[in-house]
Parts: sequence; structure tokens; C-alpha cells
Amino acid sequence: APPAMLYGRRIWVLRPFLELRRADIRAFLGGRGIDWFDDPSNENPLFERARVRASLAASGDAPPPWPGGQLRIASSARAAVLLGEHLRVHEGLVAGVAATQAGRMDDPDWRRALMTVGAVIGGREHLPGRATIERLSGFLESGQAGRMTAGRVVFDRRRGGLYLYREPRNLPVLRIDASESGTWDGRFNITSAGGALTICAEAEDGAWRQRLIAAGLPEGVAKRASLVAPHIAPADVGSLGSMAAEAEVECRIGPYDTFLPGFDRIMADTIALLFGRDRYPSPPVDDGLTEMAG
Repeated sequence: APPAMLYGRRIWVLRPFLELRRADIRAFLGGRGIDWFDDPSNENPLFERARVRASLAASGDAPPPWPGGQLRIASSARAAVLLGEHLRVHEGLVAGVAATQAGRMDDPDWRRALMTVGAVIGGREHLPGRATIERLSGFLESGQAGRMTAGRVVFDRRRGGLYLYREPRNLPVLRIDASESGTWDGRFNITSAGGALTICAEAEDGAWRQRLIAAGLPEGVAKRASLVAPHIAPADVGSLGSMAAEAEVECRIGPYDTFLPGFDRIMADTIALLFGRDRYPSPPVDDGLTEMAG
């Protein structure tokens, strides 16, 4: 686990004792007459963490203060650079990848970065499973044009590049009361700026399609992606109404907006900026990322 975790984009949860040995903490408490509670699961060999601790204790080695932490930070930093160089997000609906980068799924940093962006596009908090990623990697590495769906996201491979957009099915209808907020399809945070709202999928001839075409996307991609854009109307008009309504709309970064491990903050900031959001707040103590992010 990381020594720092951001919850809800607002609260940093810190674990300052990760670098201390359990025996040292117990000695400190015992010397001051302070009791503690031992979690039985910490000694249960059914759990991997208990087996690792027992192995380290038997060898006399000190446990690493942050297992894999520096490697994860370096991976996050490199993934952020790759995203900045090769990926663009259009209207929060479509991620476009340069053709020269689209098939490089043998690069673990790029693969993780692309899958994380895919999770945002699909309104998911987690990446697809290993088997799904392996199938998708094979498809993208083949270089052949076509489409494959994974994690509610269409990976549309064309000669000019790769495009990611939400698949047009199982799209919800959401009602938001006056001056309230809600999350639609896991992808957009929407706040009413007036009365009650109804949010559903955009109609085929909506304005989103024209905006995507104006952004330079292929017409077929723009058409499909516009079908999964949010249509916001006054609630008394209903989901079939065509009236627009006043609302504040922002993209939700599913993998990080609830829980952000500190070692992923560099990549998370890059993804947030790509989707038109602000950077995540820095922790109240130095986490060693500032220099790498610069």
C-alpha cells in the first residue's frame, strides 16, 4: 500500500509508520505503557502479506518501506510523458492515439496508461482484467483496421490512428433535482444551475457530432461517439425533449477521483488535464514526486 492516498480529491490519508519495523513500534508503545491490538490476520499464512512478513523475519531482512514504490513512481512519470506525446482527448468523449503508437502494447507503461484512459472513457473505476487486456493487445499489435470492445469502450483502429469511445449501449437516464449534482454513466459529473434536470444519451443529430467533426475526427468516429454524449434537458420536458438546460458538466476520472495512490499522482495529473480537469491536490508533506513531475 502507498504511504499516501488521496480520497475524494480532498483528503490525503497518510501512513507515516510504513518505514518502521513492527518490533520497534511495539517497543516504543511498551516503554510508555500503551497497549495495542494485534490483528490475527497478520499472522494467518492464508494471506500473502503474512507469508511475506514471516519470510522476511526468518531471513533477518528489513521489510522495504514502500514495496515497489519507486518503480511505480517511475512508471507513472514515464506513462505521463507518453500520454502527453501521443494521445489527445476530444470533448471528453473520444481519445485519439497517433498511428505510430497505437500498437505498442508490449510497453508496460504505455499499456497501463492507455488502459487507464480507457477506464475513464468507459466510466469505470478499474482497468479490464488481464485476459481482456491480452486479447486487446493482440488486436492492436496486429496493426489491422477494425474495432474491438473492452470495458465498455470501443477501440476503433484506423489507418490514421486509434480512437477510443464509449460503446453505445446500456446508457442510463438520470434525474437531478434543482441545484443538485449527480454522475451520469460514471463519466460526467453534472450539476444543475437551475431547475431539475434529466440526462440521457444524445440524439444522433445532436450538436456533439458537429463539434467532434470540427475537432478533426473521422465522421464515422464522430457519429458513434456523439451517440454516447450526455443530453441535458429540463426534467419536465423528459428524456425525449430537445430543449437545452443550464448545467455545469465535468469529466469524471473514474480510476482516481475516489482513491488516488500517491505513486500514481503524476500520471493522474496528466490524465486529468487531458480531460479538462484540474490537477489533483498535492499531499501536505513532500512525497518525493515534485522533482520527477517537473
